[in-house]
Amino acid sequence: MKSIFFNDPEMAGNLNSYLSDGDVAPSALHAAAYRLTQSVSPEAVAIRLKQNLAILPVMQKAAEGRDYVWLETLRYRADSLQAADRVRKEMERPLAETFPYIRVVLLAYTDRFVDLVIVANRAVFDKSAMDALVCAAISEQEADYQAPAASSGPEPELSSLLSADFSPLPDWRGKGDECEKGVIRRRLGVFSDQDDQQLVTGWVSALATVWARYSATNVPVVAINDSRAESVSGWSLVAAPVQEDATAQTLKLSIEHSLRQPIWRSQELANRLQDCENGGEVSLAALIYDAAASPHDKVAACDYAPSLGTPYPLTLLIESQGQGRYCISGLADGGVFAADSVEQFFQCVRRAYELLRADGELNLCSFPLLDAKAQQEVAALGVDRELGDIPTERLEELFARQVARTPDAIALSYENEQMTYAQLERKAHLMALNLVVLNVKPGDRVGICLERSFDLIASMLAILKAGAIYIPMDPAYPEERLSYTCDNAEIRLVITDADAFPAAEERRLITPSELERSIDDARVATPSAEQLSAEEDAYVIYTSGSTGKPKGVVVPHKNVVSLLAATQEDFGLNAQDAWTFFHSAAFDFSVWEIWGSLLTGAHLVIVPYWVSRAPDEFLELVREKQVSVLNQTPSAFSQFMEMERNGAPLAHLRLVIFGGEPLDAKMLMKWFDRYPESRCRLVNMFGITETTVHVTAQTITRAEAMVGSRSVGPAIPGWRLYVLDAARNILPVGVAGEIYVAGAGVASQYLNRPDLTEERFMPDPFCGGRMYRSGDKGRLLPCGRLEHLGRLDSQVKLRGFRIELDEIRKVLLGVHGVEAAAVVLNQPDKNDPASARLDSYLVLSDIAVEDVIVKAEKVLPAYMMPSTFTPVDAMPLTANGKLDVKKLPAPNGQGKVADKPRVVVAERSPEPVESSVEEMAAETEADRLVADMVRVWSEVLGREVTAADNFFSLGGNSLYAVRIASAMRAAGLPALPIRELYVRQTIEKLAPVMVGKGG
Repeated sequence: MKSIFFNDPEMAGNLNSYLSDGDVAPSALHAAAYRLTQSVSPEAVAIRLKQNLAILPVMQKAAEGRDYVWLETLRYRADSLQAADRVRKEMERPLAETFPYIRVVLLAYTDRFVDLVIVANRAVFDKSAMDALVCAAISEQEADYQAPAASSGPEPELSSLLSADFSPLPDWRGKGDECEKGVIRRRLGVFSDQDDQQLVTGWVSALATVWARYSATNVPVVAINDSRAESVSGWSLVAAPVQEDATAQTLKLSIEHSLRQPIWRSQELANRLQDCENGGEVSLAALIYDAAASPHDKVAACDYAPSLGTPYPLTLLIESQGQGRYCISGLADGGVFAADSVEQFFQCVRRAYELLRADGELNLCSFPLLDAKAQQEVAALGVDRELGDIPTERLEELFARQVARTPDAIALSYENEQMTYAQLERKAHLMALNLVVLNVKPGDRVGICLERSFDLIASMLAILKAGAIYIPMDPAYPEERLSYTCDNAEIRLVITDADAFPAAEERRLITPSELERSIDDARVATPSAEQLSAEEDAYVIYTSGSTGKPKGVVVPHKNVVSLLAATQEDFGLNAQDAWTFFHSAAFDFSVWEIWGSLLTGAHLVIVPYWVSRAPDEFLELVREKQVSVLNQTPSAFSQFMEMERNGAPLAHLRLVIFGGEPLDAKMLMKWFDRYPESRCRLVNMFGITETTVHVTAQTITRAEAMVGSRSVGPAIPGWRLYVLDAARNILPVGVAGEIYVAGAGVASQYLNRPDLTEERFMPDPFCGGRMYRSGDKGRLLPCGRLEHLGRLDSQVKLRGFRIELDEIRKVLLGVHGVEAAAVVLNQPDKNDPASARLDSYLVLSDIAVEDVIVKAEKVLPAYMMPSTFTPVDAMPLTANGKLDVKKLPAPNGQGKVADKPRVVVAERSPEPVESSVEEMAAETEADRLVADMVRVWSEVLGREVTAADNFFSLGGNSLYAVRIASAMRAAGLPALPIRELYVRQTIEKLAPVMVGKGG
């Protein structure tokens, strides 16, 4: 007798080789129960099964003599309830994780009927193989069967399969301990179609489409096992491309074509997977089988369970019941997916199938996965709670109310100076009167270009008191950028003490001291409260723009008032707090720092620029001023932690707010060792300038830090979150899409950019009002929290700064002689945020790289300057004509970095004098220090360093500066004055200062 196991001999060989590596998913099980007629001898069937299995190549290694065929005689009839229960239990019992990958049990009943139960691993035995095995075992068994000779002894007793060899079914990815094990099953219903192939193809198309939307891949791969196809045995693959302009009909044709050309699980399959855009991992399967088919005329019935586990994480069962009727069910691995998510996924598949059947021209990338009711239910998840009554006053009115409550409390401190609330109010009022004298009217826009100081805060208040709008500009910005801001905002007056601020005939520059001239209050008055409204705009902050020019975000008073109303109670903000004003006024994080402190009666500690760049000095300031509320980007806080762990704990610090860039929560583990959650609360807040600083709030505990949670929390009260697809349909919970923000924080507009305003600010179709299209990628969790997953465009965040790479690129292209340009964000060490930098690539003609750098510095602020400028002959492109980032060469190291110095100290040539013994000793000490510093710098920066190398041109930044300072301290070297590092920048200039010579 010859048994044909595989229809394709090559397939058998491939599988045999494949299984030799032990790479069989043990959860890929299926089972069948065959009812044999009374004329069949159970003993003969058992022997024939053993013989057939023994000759198969795949069973050559079968478990060192272990039995895999059992016979049991039961004392009840085949039609009894006990028999049905026993068959069910045998079919559901799992297999061992090792060879053999099959279990065969014959159950003989008192009425001479026999049930043959086969449980097998689908990767080895598919349904057609199991049917062939049954047919071979019972065909002509009466003629072939011979009873054992007497000398051979009795037939060995065949026992049940229960033994210690069979462990619980493991999770297919080896992560079963992290979540609930088991198989989640969902029945989608019975469907019929005149064309069987059309129905099957439609369901596979729906499965592929929904997974493409869930996983954001353009080429979902579906593994298919169709037991109805006589020419196909085992698994085949369908790689179904889903393009932006694809329709249901094109996808179905693609899948139908692929079904006719199966690719076996072999090297050819591996090559196909490697080409797929989903990274080579197959997550989907479709099992198609005919439940009514009988393999042999002596088999009365076949009860077939196509999968006891999940052959793939998500599996669609398509069961033919004859006459064009199919029962559709879904299976999912419970160790990977939650039950609610599985329910949602397969309901989306069902909806997709129904829409595909009804409308073949449906756009596959934008049809709504959820119906209108379900979309409203998900929309409600993005609302934590609405705001109650919020103050209707403007910012300066709320500040005046605080002044009346605590006139003598400290409002501001700067270095050794302090200013009370009453003093700040008087100063701002006088400056406001002078602004009115200068013909500043309500609604005018007034620029401020000042370093962090009392004058900066007073100027902001004065402008608001005059009914105008303040526009902060950083003194470190290049002249061209400052000029563009003034021109775009139509600024006629700028408050500045910077001599280098670009002058223009149409605008006046005035110093803060000029605005404090005595004014006759009876002759001049600021606008009354009745003349002004909180609906009016308070400030404009310019952010990086993809068009090559920054764009101004216009924010009303009521937005900032709502932000404070949404957070004050939760964060316990009060008059006993001390905040730091750490960030540039041109960075919207400062809006939160300034008004969060002043409108709650707290003490605002103004951090000088150089102190903000020197973590050791900043730490001492926090300690000295007993700061209780600290606002930091994760990059800055990592430096703060590194310095803080060497000193006494900060007794007064109770709240740390993170913002400005994504947080890697794992970095906080050491912080929790010193500051338990009950002592200091850490809050991660996702926000956007266009939605008034903050949108969400997630309290970070040790648990979040341990798992590296990417949650940024639920929306703060009054704000709303949506995750939408390309057609602005709400996506199901857990599905990644674009983040939209609605509610109290949405800004008014982009100043003088109606086209861009219309593109990014739009009506909220779910709750009314307006919403902002963020360009950020995220997904909403069932609890209403948001996971932030990065950007959908070329915008990046680097050390807290929001940067449009296209703006940098267009500035570079604007330099004559630059034919092509590309800018990418690189982080050579993925575990080290200090290594993050901007790299630029240039195709040049008739211009040197150094000249490009000089011209770019005149336009780009320091934080947007690339660290490297690498010339290339041509830009590598993908087949679609896009930049192929992977093929760009390694950067050449030329250029400057964002943290370049703000001031340049002119070096004086000393007059020649005779050196004393002490001076000569100092020079010798400096030489030794230079050698030691060269060694330390080389180790920290990971590259060869000379004493003349510029720290910033070496790729240095504030994070590396802190590490060098720590390494020098650990090596017993003099303390590195970080402030001096920003001025002198080379070891040969720093060393004399550090040994007490020069300066």
